Amino acid sequence: MLNIPEYKEYAGETKIALMDNSSLAFMHELSQRSYPSDGILSVYDLILIPKWVMEEIEDSTYRSTYVEQLHAQVDSDTKVGNGRN
Repeated sequence: MLNIPEYKEYAGETKIALMDNSSLAFMHELSQRSYPSDGILSVYDLILIPKWVMEEIEDSTYRSTYVEQLHAQVDSDTKVGNGRN
């Protein structure tokens, strides 16, 4: 399982990026083409990845690695969390 904290309670975030498989693949592709996606996503208060997406991307080395790197790279004002189904 990826080391992404579970998002359990709404804390007043107003700008939320909801990421699915396609958006994660797209953002990964951008980062591979020297366009860092953390700059795009840093405008959000929360990057939310549903649990079903987390389960699916565990089989994809490049997407799971990308999510781990994203979690480490976004600024401290942006939370990355996985949500309930």
